[in-house]
Amino acid sequence: MPLRSLAIEKVAERERRELLRREAIYRAGRPPLDLAGKRAVLVDDGLTTGGASRR
Repeated sequence: MPLRSLAIEKVAERERRELLRREAIYRAGRPPLDLAGKRAVLVDDGLTTGGASRR
């Protein structure tokens, strides 16, 4: 794997771990909500960069 790809994979893995860490904190042991068939409002507080949502 080229160095550039290795660097990207390293960053991606670090970000995945961070997302899992944050999810565990926010959920506090609660299961995910079932949003099937429901509307959700996503709000970007603008405090964190690099985590934009896409539809």
